[in-house]
Amino acid sequence: GYDIALARRPKLDSDMNFVEFQHDRHFNTGVIAFQSNSKVFALIDLWFKIIDQFEDDEVRSDLNCDQTIFNEQIVDKGLLQSMGIQIKTFSNQIWNVRPTVYNELMAKSKISSAILIHAREHEISKKNKWVKLASKIKQRIISNIQ
Repeated sequence: GYDIALARRPKLDSDMNFVEFQHDRHFNTGVIAFQSNSKVFALIDLWFKIIDQFEDDEVRSDLNCDQTIFNEQIVDKGLLQSMGIQIKTFSNQIWNVRPTVYNELMAKSKISSAILIHAREHEISKKNKWVKLASKIKQRIISNIQ
């Protein structure tokens, strides 16, 4: 079993270019599955308390975002282990596909395995390839339902 399940974030260089699919320690907190139990509720409470220590204008995607806080203040400090949280790691090539890994997945002919795409509007609005991919995923889901 697990308490929380999430994908690792991709490993990127300082210019935000792809290096590897899986970061060695850090997670992407954009998609999280979790059990409804006291350990998870304690984790979420702790996470929100840490976020609340920052001013509103200090919490944004490029500085002190929820993900950075989770990774630097909880993961890196070993709090998941000390709280007894069991983690299941999803593949970020299937369950939490970020725009930064798209080209690598295309090059390896693995993009068709994507089930959940995690992108912001500004990341996909000018990229027709994301619209085409979303259409293919929708068609695959519909055909699996029927």
